[in-house]
Amino acid sequence: MDAFILDKTSNERVAFAIPDITNDELSRMNDEMLTDSQLLQFLDNLEMSADAKALVAELRATTLKIGETAVRVGRRILEIALVIFNAYPRTAFGAVVGFILGILIGSIPVLGALLGPIATPLLVALGVAHGYSEDLKDIAVDRKIREALNVYDPLVTAKD
Repeated sequence: MDAFILDKTSNERVAFAIPDITNDELSRMNDEMLTDSQLLQFLDNLEMSADAKALVAELRATTLKIGETAVRVGRRILEIALVIFNAYPRTAFGAVVGFILGILIGSIPVLGALLGPIATPLLVALGVAHGYSEDLKDIAVDRKIREALNVYDPLVTAKD
């Protein structure tokens, strides 16, 4: 099956062959986790420069044409990132902090060229691990609070 994507830098249509995909698989690729208004609202509320928001908007607009079906891959990438960020905010923050620290170490003259390629993935992994452990603690605490509040469930149903 043929697929096409528009190269934004050269404005040329790039074609490539992919294995046959069923209509059901194509349909699942286009399933939306967030509505357009939810996605746009979240992106508008981000504390980012206008240039960064323009890059995100360009990513959001990226589509892949498979056969006769347009698959909004850029939108899907943003949805997945937002869902993961919302489900595991400390994990995402840990990854970002680790990445920034790795870049800072890599920018040290002479020494950065040696340490950067080693330190960046290590710091990202450590940031993710620490953030994930913090997220798991929150999930456990949330579960315990909900279990404690379940005692009052009869009051909620009685009110309805």
